Amino acid sequence: MENLPDTQRRVSIPEREYAISRLQEAYIRGQLSEDELGERIDRALAAVVKVDLADVVSDLPELAPVVPVVAVRSPWWRRRKDEGIYKSTVRKTGAWTVPAVFRSHVYKGILILDLRQAVLSSTETVIELDAYKSQVAIIVPPEYNIELEGTPYKGSMENLTTGGLPGAPHLLIRGSTHKSSVVVTDHDLEAPAP
Repeated sequence: MENLPDTQRRVSIPEREYAISRLQEAYIRGQLSEDELGERIDRALAAVVKVDLADVVSDLPELAPVVPVVAVRSPWWRRRKDEGIYKSTVRKTGAWTVPAVFRSHVYKGILILDLRQAVLSSTETVIELDAYKSQVAIIVPPEYNIELEGTPYKGSMENLTTGGLPGAPHLLIRGSTHKSSVVVTDHDLEAPAP
């Protein structure tokens, strides 16, 4: 196939879409008025040959190149078997005050409670969970005394802490889980395994 001049080469759908994207970007930047945008989009849609389409955008800057997104593997608490994304994630970290009774309902989501910098309101703290098809991770300081009570249905509740110290705060974690996983740990979940 011989190279045709722009006055004879027909416009492709991707070329038309790119021109319309440039027009929309120019409108967002204030380079075109709403009336100009509408008129130029009409011309772009009606363009038959390349030169007609080039006239519509000739006075506009090129769009910035698209930077490819690099996929990064999620931490374990954000993964599912199909590597999809959960419906919602709630992460409570840093310095925050934990009430004497903390209640949370998690539905098809992820709850991460990091208590390592948190301030407890009481030496006896209760965390009540109601989790459905969810992942719950609770990270505590190593000195905390942990008690885990619950009824996991087709799921699990695990206390992976190394123990506690006498006189240290007592944390009671209780609730019901349906097809969910609850993990209580006293080490950084994102650190590599020893």
